[in-house]
Amino acid sequence: MQKRLILTAGINSTGYLADSWRQVGGSPLVFAEFDQYLRTTWIAHAGSLDAVFFSDHPALGADPAQRPLHSFEPLTLSTALAVAVPDIGFEITVSSTYSAPYDLARRLATLDHISGGRVICNIVSSFNPAVAANYGSAPLPPREARYRQAHEFMSVVGALLDSWELRRPADPQAGLWDPDFARPIGHRGEFYNVAGPLNVPRDRQRRALIGQAGASGSGLDFAATYGEIVYCSLLSLSAARAFRDELHKRAIAKGRHVGSLRVVPGLVPIIGRSRKEALERHEAVSGTGSEEGLLRRFARDAGIDYGALDPGAPVSGDLFTTTADQQRPAGFSQALAELARHERITPRQFVRRVEGGHRLVAGTADDVAADIIAWWRSGIVDGFNIQAPVLPDDLSDFVEQVVPRLQDAGIFPRQYESGSLRERFGLTQEASSLDRYLKERQRMSGRLDIVDIHTHLWPPEWGLDGARRLSSGLPDDILRKIVDPAALLDEFEAAGVSLAVLSTTVESLFGVAGPVDAAVISNVNDWLAGLVKANPGRLEALATVDPFSGEIAAREAKRALGELGLSGLVIDSSRDGKFLGDASVRPTLAVAARFKRPVFVHPVNAPQADILIAGAGKLGNSLGRGLMNGVAFLSVLESGLLDEFPDLDFVFATLGLGAIVQASRGGRYSRQNRDEGRRPNIYFDTMGDDPSIIAILAEFFSPDRVLAGTDWPILPSLSQQSLGRSFKTAGLDAAAQALIAGGNARRLLGRVDR
Repeated sequence: MQKRLILTAGINSTGYLADSWRQVGGSPLVFAEFDQYLRTTWIAHAGSLDAVFFSDHPALGADPAQRPLHSFEPLTLSTALAVAVPDIGFEITVSSTYSAPYDLARRLATLDHISGGRVICNIVSSFNPAVAANYGSAPLPPREARYRQAHEFMSVVGALLDSWELRRPADPQAGLWDPDFARPIGHRGEFYNVAGPLNVPRDRQRRALIGQAGASGSGLDFAATYGEIVYCSLLSLSAARAFRDELHKRAIAKGRHVGSLRVVPGLVPIIGRSRKEALERHEAVSGTGSEEGLLRRFARDAGIDYGALDPGAPVSGDLFTTTADQQRPAGFSQALAELARHERITPRQFVRRVEGGHRLVAGTADDVAADIIAWWRSGIVDGFNIQAPVLPDDLSDFVEQVVPRLQDAGIFPRQYESGSLRERFGLTQEASSLDRYLKERQRMSGRLDIVDIHTHLWPPEWGLDGARRLSSGLPDDILRKIVDPAALLDEFEAAGVSLAVLSTTVESLFGVAGPVDAAVISNVNDWLAGLVKANPGRLEALATVDPFSGEIAAREAKRALGELGLSGLVIDSSRDGKFLGDASVRPTLAVAARFKRPVFVHPVNAPQADILIAGAGKLGNSLGRGLMNGVAFLSVLESGLLDEFPDLDFVFATLGLGAIVQASRGGRYSRQNRDEGRRPNIYFDTMGDDPSIIAILAEFFSPDRVLAGTDWPILPSLSQQSLGRSFKTAGLDAAAQALIAGGNARRLLGRVDR
């Protein structure tokens, strides 16, 4: 999937600004009418905006001179809108401090089903004592306690959403659904005791995205742990870069990919036929009436005597402090302080850069579009949450005047893409507390969730004779299995393997050199897709492609991933003397990167393998394949592919492991980089359950880069008992076991359910 701009729009009340009710064309009481939100959502839909955003604060504002920003409950309102308006998403805000996990999980899962995966749930920690007063007699907890509660809240909600997979039983006469796939969560914690499971089944193809808007140290840590769409106030590019880098640093420390995060700051656009007209409208809609009025408001908010204010003197960042008990988002205060620290900005400039805590852009439609394009092309942000000052008029202006310019620039689509929001945003790897869910599951069931990333099947119609013609001297007992899907399913079920990832390599079809028949490859991929469809939840498959075929391979990769829905690609490590750094491979890797799907690099026989076999038997052949595997690995490191495709995930087998570790100790795998958690997106398949190999992989590459695999049927299936013993011998804790057994694979494949 090609990266593109994300655009959402806040549509609370009569507009983002407190005085917006004075500017609306009709009744100022429209904030209490459903038609206001329906009409505004349709306007956003006309511009193909990704979602409408509802912030929330379950308490009535005390000042009747300001519009009530929050009135209708967001989840209920979004459900009604989702039925009425197609395509567009809905961002709802929920307080972790004053919500029950089971209640939210149930309502959220219901809305996700109703909308078809068009939901973002923005989790916030309430900061206003007025909200606390509406939920009992206890005072508002301190910030540290609120975030401690928020972490537990998200853990419980996530476990509940994943607790019931609706499946028919093996014996259809035994009942309607299989109770083995409805798993109690048995949570007992500091804040919640929740038995589970949820009574709304999990939709395997989608799950609500998680938003987060905290910017304090605790909030940023929360966003790095759970957030996928991170809302923030960013007032300058330098401050934005510092924010993004800190967010990424914290996410990496928690074992997450930075590619699983989208940074979406707020933006207040005010559009005029000229910049002068836009500035005059700013003065009007802000309620200040003039630039002097804006400066007086600045002095009042900063606690400065207006008479002592010098509008032309640089502002000190010390004016904007953040306190533990402030009744204003900490992110707003911090953003103001960061702007003052990063730039020598005067009060006169300041009042034209910030409105309502977010960045203000006042000018013509060309000015606003150019600003958005420049920020997005900087690579620092992924999109913007548009906060129109007055609704619906200012949103209409933005949709009619600015959006077409963004579309002409090629960074925003002209029509809605199919699929869920998760798919549109390229966030198929679910970030939300995945590791915690897996660890909790293991604790509850005493079983590992095993995903075998490395299994092989060939079409059954080839039969034993066909398999013999293709094989490199494999015995008949293995060849019978490789053309028999039932043999794999039966063996894996008996061993307790949850999911098998299938592949059919180009080498197995055509050898290590010579021409490749594209029609045969297409037929194999069609067969794999049908096999996965017939065995949902038990099988996934990697598409067969020959990347050294250039654009031909890229077209097949696009078809296999986009139309057939296969979970990644399997490619040979070398062909005709070429390795992965060859230019012919780039188009195929670009397709995998766009679809956010992994690429399994399968080792091939070395040239003159017969000499190696004659000298050392089958071990000589393995040594040769390990050499080819190691060279392919180094070609990825040395060819610039990791920089060209920073979010692309590679998977390598462990053949030639010693050489791989020795050759990669410097550069990207230096001790400093490893100590700081900076590792390429390269994963390693264990190729069995040898505890020594598992321990080396986990120690050198880290547990979040290791995948359980076998090369079945050449090697036997993993099992609950053998893999569990190996993990224990390797000295791995429960979290590392959960990651290696299946967590990492599910994250790569975008399949976190069981």
